[in-house]
Amino acid sequence: MNIMISYRRADSGPITGRIYDRLQAHFGADHVFIDIDSIPMGIDFRHHIQKTITRCDVLLPVIGPHWTGPGEVGKRRIDDPHDLVRLEVAHALERNIRVIPLLIEDASMPRTDDLPDDLKTLGLRNALQVDSGVDFHHHMNRLCSAIERLAQEARTESASDKDEAPPSTPISDVSKTEEAQKAPTPTATPVFTEKPGERTERGLESPTSGAQLLFVQFKKSKFYVPAIAGIALLIVSGAVLYFISGHPSRPAVQTERSETPTASTAPTAPTKKTSVPHAPLADGAIVQREELSPSGNIRVRYVRTKGNPVHQIIIESVEHPGESKVFFGFQRAAWILISPNDEWIALNNRPSAGHSELRIYHHDGPGLLDYIPSNETDEGGATFDQVIWNYYVQQLELSPDSPREGVTIDGVGWDPTSEKLAVTVTVEQADGSDEVPPPWNCVVDLATKEIEVTPEAAQAFNQQMQPAVGAGATAAAGQQAPASAAAASAKPLEGDFTGERYQETRTRVLTAEEISHWKLANIRYAIDEIYARRGADFSDQPKTRKEFANFAWYKPREGVSTDQIKAELSDVEQQNLAALEKSRKARSTSTATSKSKHSNTNTADPREKALRALKEFFSR
Repeated sequence: MNIMISYRRADSGPITGRIYDRLQAHFGADHVFIDIDSIPMGIDFRHHIQKTITRCDVLLPVIGPHWTGPGEVGKRRIDDPHDLVRLEVAHALERNIRVIPLLIEDASMPRTDDLPDDLKTLGLRNALQVDSGVDFHHHMNRLCSAIERLAQEARTESASDKDEAPPSTPISDVSKTEEAQKAPTPTATPVFTEKPGERTERGLESPTSGAQLLFVQFKKSKFYVPAIAGIALLIVSGAVLYFISGHPSRPAVQTERSETPTASTAPTAPTKKTSVPHAPLADGAIVQREELSPSGNIRVRYVRTKGNPVHQIIIESVEHPGESKVFFGFQRAAWILISPNDEWIALNNRPSAGHSELRIYHHDGPGLLDYIPSNETDEGGATFDQVIWNYYVQQLELSPDSPREGVTIDGVGWDPTSEKLAVTVTVEQADGSDEVPPPWNCVVDLATKEIEVTPEAAQAFNQQMQPAVGAGATAAAGQQAPASAAAASAKPLEGDFTGERYQETRTRVLTAEEISHWKLANIRYAIDEIYARRGADFSDQPKTRKEFANFAWYKPREGVSTDQIKAELSDVEQQNLAALEKSRKARSTSTATSKSKHSNTNTADPREKALRALKEFFSR
């Protein structure tokens, strides 16, 4: 069952990403498609849309308050015969493909009189309301159930078609059939003939074929024994060359793995299993970043696909690479934190500018990657981040109606027992002169839903009017978050940095544990990106400058030194830069040492002796 999502970005962009993510998690990434208006250059978009729609079984048009689309003065985009959204829906209706309208943001179905002629029947389709709030998952469950029923009906119809009797033979062809049956059957001339009992003498229990007879003749010839000896000699020689060419044997790999600490001895240290291959990605997909969970059981991959605005967070089993799942889809920025025991996942999402979401997922099911949303709490069905916000407003004695715009609520780390999550609330500056509170830190017990503000965090918050605001703020003792949640007096760099790979290097402090899972090439790129965002000209690195020149936000400042840019970095950026440079230096040193050892091994005498021994053997 292939599902296509049709939407207008200006009308329903943010929630469409959530719908796409939920459908992919339920039906699989290979059966859910979106954003078909990314049409190849030079292709007639009408034919492209028609071909794409034909492959789908269900079309889901996402309809919001502005679905008809504002166009020129007095006109609507839906009235344009070449409007992509109109073409998508019209082609589906024309081919009698099941169309299920999804109504968002209290939108209503457009009236038939308000629709173009080729969309008139859309107004008669039964629609489903999808709420972006607490009822989102309930509504999506109804949609998934409806699509599953359609798939079951399709399978039933297909089975009934196969059980139907074959068509009868036309009367006009009966005489031809009878004549064909009466005609004598031609006798095939055998290629090989054998005498009675010859098959038994050869030891063949089944009728002798031409290939078998050829083999018997070859076996009796004088070339049989030399040929078998030559093949055996080649196999033995190949095995000897393989083992002396420096390839590691299986016991060496097992010894290396046995030295890695396990989750039972070090709960928060990931087990290195990098030798396990990755699961294959879809065509055009690029891995921007990947990391391991603290237990080392789950690999997290942040993936983007050219032409698709929705990026993906994919989780996969380290032990079984074929076992993977699209965990979440996003358009701007998102990242996850997995608890040490793999029971919980905290999802931080930035659906739009000035807005943030913090969602909690709980492991539920027999599979390693079976997670379900766990956002609802005991406080009137409010989501997890809403509960944090309400508590924050009460602590600061603010108005209950205070807007959340410009406030980020992020999960920043788990405690070793996986029972508590450290959370940071940060108010962004509207401009450079805006005075805002310092970051506010708390710890949430997921079992009891109790929120605790540590004495260290309270003391730091009470000193907000002093110059060193927030310098002493830390998360709970023993948390993974102190380095991540600890904040800086300087606010993170804000702005539109579309295309950046490592947004977290400017929004939160990275832990050494996170960076340890990055590849050396990714670490180098993250360091260059920090400088590029501040306008480094990379005069001595033309390749790096050319790479960042593709981004609109890159504004090189000629003559600005590296020290000047470092002085302009926020505290978050400075801490991340120091950690990244330290890891880069350690990795580079380790790589150089490994190459040196490998070079010394290649010049060892035992290999030369073995090669000489082989030459002497063949020269005999």
